[in-house]
Amino acid sequence: MGKVKQAIQEVEEEVVSLVSDIPRSLVYVQKRLPELLKDNPYANDKELVKNCFNKAVWERDNDEPYPTEDEIYKRYVYPLDKGEVWGSWNGFTTKWKN
Repeated sequence: MGKVKQAIQEVEEEVVSLVSDIPRSLVYVQKRLPELLKDNPYANDKELVKNCFNKAVWERDNDEPYPTEDEIYKRYVYPLDKGEVWGSWNGFTTKWKN
């Protein structure tokens, strides 16, 4: 495994360990992570930490792996036939037939 991949995986694992025990905020994780991973430059990457945080919280709260883009497409886009339409009205998303 390359050094970059290994460093990113280290960040992901540390975020999961911080979030899994006690619910913590993103700001806390972004401040604490550089202290824990001093030699890892990716610990300061706010966008990477935010993505890892969102994934860890999803997996903790839903007891299932975070869906990939393909799974999201298959789950929400592909099953629609021509007569079904997804729409939003007053903040509520619904499905109706044309």
